[in-house]
Amino acid sequence: MITVELNNFQPDGSPTKLGHEIAFLPHGIIDKTITGLGGTTLELDCNRPSIVVEPYNYTAQSKSNSPSLTNQYILHFFQSKHSRSQNTTALEDLLTLDSKQAAHLKKYLKQCKETQQPPKLLCIPDQLSNLKKAIEQSKLYKFEDFHLLFDEIDSMQEQITFRKIMHEVAVLYKQHPVEKRTLLSATISTFNDPALQNEQFTRYKYKQMPVVQGILHCTKNIVYRTKEVIFKLLQEHPEDKIVVAYNHIEGIEKCIEKLVREAPELAEHIGVLSSNSRKSQFGELYQTMNKNMLPKQINFITAAYFNGHDINEQAHLVTCVDAITPSMNLSNRVLYQISGRLRPGTLSVQWVAHFVKGRKNKNTLENLTEAADAMKKTMDLVHFYKKKKDNPYLLRHAESIEHIFYNGHDAIRPIWVDYNGRKEVSYFMIDSILEESNTRAELNSIASFKKAIQSYFEIIEHIDYKDDKEPKPDNTVEECLRALKELKTRDLSLRWTAKMVKALKTEYPTTHARKLIEIYREVSGKAYWKYEVLHSTVAKLLLEVKWKSKLDLLQIHIKYHNHFTMGTNKELRQWLALSFKHVKRQPTKEFNRYCTLQVTQLIHLSEQKDKKLFDMAKKLQKHSTLKGALMTLKSATSKTQTLLEVKSLNPYGLLDLKILPELNTRIKSLERPDTEKVKGEKVQQLSTLGLNVDPAMLTLTDVASLAVFEDI
Repeated sequence: MITVELNNFQPDGSPTKLGHEIAFLPHGIIDKTITGLGGTTLELDCNRPSIVVEPYNYTAQSKSNSPSLTNQYILHFFQSKHSRSQNTTALEDLLTLDSKQAAHLKKYLKQCKETQQPPKLLCIPDQLSNLKKAIEQSKLYKFEDFHLLFDEIDSMQEQITFRKIMHEVAVLYKQHPVEKRTLLSATISTFNDPALQNEQFTRYKYKQMPVVQGILHCTKNIVYRTKEVIFKLLQEHPEDKIVVAYNHIEGIEKCIEKLVREAPELAEHIGVLSSNSRKSQFGELYQTMNKNMLPKQINFITAAYFNGHDINEQAHLVTCVDAITPSMNLSNRVLYQISGRLRPGTLSVQWVAHFVKGRKNKNTLENLTEAADAMKKTMDLVHFYKKKKDNPYLLRHAESIEHIFYNGHDAIRPIWVDYNGRKEVSYFMIDSILEESNTRAELNSIASFKKAIQSYFEIIEHIDYKDDKEPKPDNTVEECLRALKELKTRDLSLRWTAKMVKALKTEYPTTHARKLIEIYREVSGKAYWKYEVLHSTVAKLLLEVKWKSKLDLLQIHIKYHNHFTMGTNKELRQWLALSFKHVKRQPTKEFNRYCTLQVTQLIHLSEQKDKKLFDMAKKLQKHSTLKGALMTLKSATSKTQTLLEVKSLNPYGLLDLKILPELNTRIKSLERPDTEKVKGEKVQQLSTLGLNVDPAMLTLTDVASLAVFEDI
């Protein structure tokens, strides 16, 4: 290994960059140890043809927008053919060269020949193969003429799990001339590929390596503690900006919800910087940077911004780490990369972390290598069985095993890849598995975490919040009554949107107030429910001593009819009426035994159809729940026992039995009126109101919904 020590600063006081010391990046593996040391900048400005491979489209495009730093070379971004929104993953699609791509590249290369400028190309891994083809087709240069630089190579190693093209680009790198290839990062990880063991390794480091100081908050409640840290920062530094690195969508949403609930004025000062695919989910919260400046005072960032996005202003950094949540298993290198995004430096650094004991590193290079050899023998046998075309059963099983070997299954990651028909071990995948194992071990305890990050950070204080529980909001009936008053003003004839429901839950955050909001959401837009009866029913329930359990039964009642009675499966749809509409008066024990048998049948039927229905059916296993939620009983007492019979299958009077007559115990029929006849009547009725509806497009639920027009 070659180690080069650099002075921290130039004579004029500016930070030393690689371009101050060398004219060209050396070949091989480079650990630049410091983010922002200018490795990519040097390659794009030096006097040789270059291809720089960046992990993200944004990074490659942004770096190509301006000429190189000193020599003002024109840069060319070899644009990806497929946009992110198309989510193209098929290898054959990614390896298809687009004619426009090739034409634009040839024009640029020709211009470089004429101006005698060394070509400077940028691309993402997915397009490297196409770039190679386009260069060869141009006949102006050969691919081997270029120095091939992989920037932020550790990020590409990590992406192998969901970006299998990384294996292909690793092959292209190894095929390139040794003296014309470089792997670069400030947080280099280990390369276990035997083909890279003799690669030259160079480390650049400052004579005085800067170590960032930070505060560690240990908690089991990441959301609550993050909120508290943010409030404290706002209190102590009201004008400063804050960056919260939080790679968990639900966690971000909950944290923002709690911030706004306690301080509504913060709503307009919070933004989320994430991948474009999350834009619709975050709505108005979704933000992007303008000229690398933070858009809001409080800025949540996800993994899309952990690497490659430079932030050209100072801010307080809060990073959330959780040993339980996979997306929040952040290694020491990732933590350093995050802090390095703030190019002028951080105002302060804090970590909100949850550690879990016993998560030891179980994977080793020896174990994975042994597994790869064993898999090779197994796959040879599978390939032999695949040739037996006369045995379809054996062939299907062989294909299933092969799919698991090359694609993984559940928590099992593949270490073999099927690359263009060649079966080979992916050492990038092995590197990634080992990195994950190391990270899990780092998050085992405060001591292991402190040891892992000591190369980059110094923990100057750690606070252990052993009982870090958010105070539960007052879950009183008064809160539900306030919510009911608000809910009665909302239009139930229209389906409530998720945004509307979320706003209501933020305003009324207690458990049962939220449950009440969910009840109204379930009823909204469904005309077989009597909306006015719902208001009066809830008002009466909230006056009872056991109002919480009564509210639970009401919710089960509504969910059952929405998903079973109005479902598409006839057996499930008719279960309640068939089972209980004409049941004879029985002693209590016999009736309860009968209920058990019927619910068991419902559970069995539901399990075959849908897991949600199955889970809902299981809630009816208790006699008290079934009877309280779905029926009204009439009891009579004889000399020796109490007899029960079903009086009504509409216990709250909420259901419109004109639409659902099969639940009317006074009517013998178990069927609804002829659907086609009802459709015709509704269509005719609507036409008189000037509304044209195609009966063929109406479902049974639509017919029920159209009943809302009966009162017009």
